Amino acid sequence: PWPLLLALGWCWLSLGWAIEQSIGLRRLVLTSLVLWSTFALVRKLDLERSILLVRGVLVLTLAANFVVALTNPAIGVHPINANGFESDLTGDWRGIMIQKNYAGLTCAMTILLFAFHAARLPLALRLAVIAASAVFLYLTDSQTSQIMVVVSLAIGALFAWLAQSKGRERLAPSGLAWVLLAIPALLFVSMAIDNTPYLEM
Repeated sequence: PWPLLLALGWCWLSLGWAIEQSIGLRRLVLTSLVLWSTFALVRKLDLERSILLVRGVLVLTLAANFVVALTNPAIGVHPINANGFESDLTGDWRGIMIQKNYAGLTCAMTILLFAFHAARLPLALRLAVIAASAVFLYLTDSQTSQIMVVVSLAIGALFAWLAQSKGRERLAPSGLAWVLLAIPALLFVSMAIDNTPYLEM
């Protein structure tokens, strides 16, 4: 899509004044390859199979997280720090993830992908995956992911109800998507200009 190409073009152009051009180049090549391969893969697989593939990976990740946290807590649960003192993270589950917030985000994404646009999956499977993800999300103590998944479920349920009652075509004109994207875009731009307030938060 042209907005993505425009953003990538800006990133490539910004290499001209980057402080560490070699590091920027390596990261940008990787980012470009990931974006290109993602779009190519979705185009080849179609939306339904792509979402099914993502769901499968998320379920496998959730299972691996539980196995590691339960069988090897030294790895799967944040330990007491090297000085022998408890930190804010001590006791929070992370599974195979490097940190509890990554595990929390993954659980939140799993809940959303099994809550919405999943009518073809058996209801028992959906509910089991959502419940397991919710349990692991709770044990991560990742408060941002917990809050965001509740908010997302509420908004998603509202949109699903409106789409059912009013029809999808009348619910969301394409221009609305650009308006909604303006909010995170402004946040990201303000972070890029001065991230001090965000770091302090």
